[in-house]
Amino acid sequence: MYHYADRPDMGLAAYLAYRLTDQRTAEVILSFRGSSDPHTWLYDLQFASLNYTYDPVRGAKVHGGFYRCFQAIQPEIHQQLTSLIADLTLNPDEPVETIQMVVTGHSLGGALATLASLDIVQRIDELVPTNPSGRTRRNGVNIEIDLTLTTIGGPRVGNRAFAELIYETVLKYTTTTAVVPAAQSSNNPLGSGGDSLLSDYRGQIAAAPQVVVFLDPTTATGRTLRSFQVNRLTSNNDLIPTLPPTLLGFYHHPHEYWVTLGLSRHATQVMECPDVKVPNKPTSIRENPFCSKAQPSPNMGAHMYVWDISFGPWCL
Repeated sequence: MYHYADRPDMGLAAYLAYRLTDQRTAEVILSFRGSSDPHTWLYDLQFASLNYTYDPVRGAKVHGGFYRCFQAIQPEIHQQLTSLIADLTLNPDEPVETIQMVVTGHSLGGALATLASLDIVQRIDELVPTNPSGRTRRNGVNIEIDLTLTTIGGPRVGNRAFAELIYETVLKYTTTTAVVPAAQSSNNPLGSGGDSLLSDYRGQIAAAPQVVVFLDPTTATGRTLRSFQVNRLTSNNDLIPTLPPTLLGFYHHPHEYWVTLGLSRHATQVMECPDVKVPNKPTSIRENPFCSKAQPSPNMGAHMYVWDISFGPWCL
């Protein structure tokens, strides 16, 4: 681990780590811990309000409590992430040229990871060492970063305009996309049958998933942030992703991956849930009505496990 950041007074913690996969490539992980005060946080989620304007031009608003938590820990994270990237890319012997960065978190940590990933996108040039000729090292080679946001059991963070902003940001750093039936995808976790309806373990009918195929990011060279992808992982009938309620104006961003049967010690299924009606059109996003959102009796038990990995008992 490279650095541990925390705010004990607010129950916040984040972990920054890395490893070298080869002489020129590094993997960087920024992980946010869930809440250490579950009762207060659940109350806040149920009666949350969109009381912070994130982007006044787009009308994007977010949960003020989430944003205050992020602001409390962001300066230290930004400083340490800048230092880590400098250590990796300015190494005189074996400087790293490509950084594969994952920002992740469970529950409240997922909300903080969402805000952190957008902050990284917006401030990418502050993170990367530059010389007078631009964002290059002394040897003149561009530094390229592939950024992935993966949240696990995260709550809704903002309103629909904020969710659209996230998808719009994904599109900005994706050269092209295409949506194909899941059966045509080589990495389809459900196998064949992409054109048919799928029945989940409760006997309910779910629309066949589709897969968003991103162009190979190696073609998107010449810029510091080479790609940005977003994954929103949900588990079974987890309660937390249903909060704060849509009745209060909150909305999830794409792209949902729903893990079923994670509590049973049996085989799990991972469904990619189509949540963009028209590819490349941010205003066409939707919360898929057939995946985690459709499950009856949402509960905290499902929040503590995914793929039979425990996050509990107080990992909220």
